Amino acid sequence: PPQEWDNALIIVGCETGETYAPHAVGDSGRAVGGFQVHAQFWGPVPGDILGQVWQAYGIWKRSLWSPWTCRSVLR
Repeated sequence: PPQEWDNALIIVGCETGETYAPHAVGDSGRAVGGFQVHAQFWGPVPGDILGQVWQAYGIWKRSLWSPWTCRSVLR
């Protein structure tokens, strides 16, 4: 939802080391995309940022920001 857009940008920045890269891969090789989603938990990660935003929204609807390690930096 619009009131969470700022938090979404904070999450993407934090998770990608401020690169905001939609093709980012985490140190373990398991977290991918702008939101650093683990496919084994949430399904295949779309290759495009819009698809990643929709996927993250679906995750957020179920769990709010709790799946993200960077949630501690949210406002």
